[in-house]
Amino acid sequence: MHHTIVSTGGGFYKVSNLKEIGKVIYLKAGFDWIVKRLEFHPGAKQKFKKRPLFKDKVQARELYDQRQEAYERVADIVIVTENKTSQ
Repeated sequence: MHHTIVSTGGGFYKVSNLKEIGKVIYLKAGFDWIVKRLEFHPGAKQKFKKRPLFKDKVQARELYDQRQEAYERVADIVIVTENKTSQ
């Protein structure tokens, strides 16, 4: 693929040839902000169903905390998205 944006899952940073695929952009936001954003979304129940790791928020936060350093390490660009909209 060329000139394409690929939105991946949280574990994609482990792909061995990640840097060969293209630029890695990490859209960074705090855990509490992400949860709050999901909770106030009109389709919140469906959003949480699509995210089985959020069934246990304590474990979800632990996973989030574990991945932060790795996300920043592999990212070519980090964009802080907290308190911003997609528009």
